[in-house]
Amino acid sequence: MASGRVVSDCRLIPSEKACSVTVAGTEEEVLPIAIRHAVEDHGHEDTPELHEEIKKLLKEE
Repeated sequence: MASGRVVSDCRLIPSEKACSVTVAGTEEEVLPIAIRHAVEDHGHEDTPELHEEIKKLLKEE
């Protein structure tokens, strides 16, 4: 998946915030942005498990 474009779409993840943030780009671009968003805006702890979970949720564009 690293060579193509991927999308991180918060609308697909149930949350109390009803977040609508969507980010697209290469995995190398999107993954750190999605992790930062999860930590800063949704209060998740920055752990290796969070990184893996977010990576699994990335969809090819």
